[in-house]
Amino acid sequence: GGSLDLRELQKNGKIGRIEIDTSASGPRTYGKLHLPSSLSRVETCILAAAIESVDRVGPFETNFKIEKIEDTRSEKRKKIINRAKELVKTLLSTEIPDSKEISDLVESDVKSSTVGTYGSDNLPAGPDVAKSEEVIIVEGRADVINLLKSDITNCVAVGGASGNVSKTIVDLCTAKDSTVFVDGDRGGDMIIRGIAEAADIDFIAKAPDGQGG
Repeated sequence: GGSLDLRELQKNGKIGRIEIDTSASGPRTYGKLHLPSSLSRVETCILAAAIESVDRVGPFETNFKIEKIEDTRSEKRKKIINRAKELVKTLLSTEIPDSKEISDLVESDVKSSTVGTYGSDNLPAGPDVAKSEEVIIVEGRADVINLLKSDITNCVAVGGASGNVSKTIVDLCTAKDSTVFVDGDRGGDMIIRGIAEAADIDFIAKAPDGQGG
């Protein structure tokens, strides 16, 4: 109908410039049609279905098949968000520590994203565990994130397990000055005991009874 007339839609700014990339193979000509749209998602899909129904262009028979409908606005938003995070990360490495212009939410997200893994068993860890002369051993990934928020980057988590201590933790305690930092509960005591039985601990930091570390 008139509402799907491409000329009218272009005239009213509902669709952009139509671009067609063509290639020939024998007697056939193939092409890809790119059609920017500012219509709603439903209207865009209706327009796409209408284009697929076209079976003749001028005197020639033709066949259209929609390959993809992409919400470029959503993609642009994602790119903007990711770029903003990159810029904030750069700013955090160069800006004075007491700057208050950075959003707490984005700052937290950027610092949390620096959590990596260490060792053959992929323990959650900060980025500087390998190169630091000291290591702080904590219970879980959340503890690593909390330390990263305070710019403590030489931390590694045992994963909260109170059973067998991994070889990665034993090797770290052997090679570096080690501090075990745990919650003030039975689980924390079990982790301290488990590590102490398998490796030498230089320092122990334990939260008050009943409190997190």
